Amino acid sequence: MLGNEADSDVKDSIENTAALCEELGHDIEIIEPFIDGERFIDSFITMWAHGARTIITLAEENFGRTETVLNELLEPWTLGLGKWFDNLPDGQVEKH
Repeated sequence: MLGNEADSDVKDSIENTAALCEELGHDIEIIEPFIDGERFIDSFITMWAHGARTIITLAEENFGRTETVLNELLEPWTLGLGKWFDNLPDGQVEKH
């Protein structure tokens, strides 16, 4: 999706699967991806981080806002995504 070549094992597996499907009577057509990979990744991470921020907010509301409480309830990845989300520029979520 980001314009990088797939690993040779992945390419071989896909080609072998396509060949098998063709042997079974399916028509195989090679197409280029039609997804803007960078935009997809940006949107995906933004929405994922929004979910983390929501979980953090719920934890804060129900169990307290102290760092100690949050560190006991949530793993570092969720806390990091929440902090990343907090630092997004205004309007970032709305564009996704």
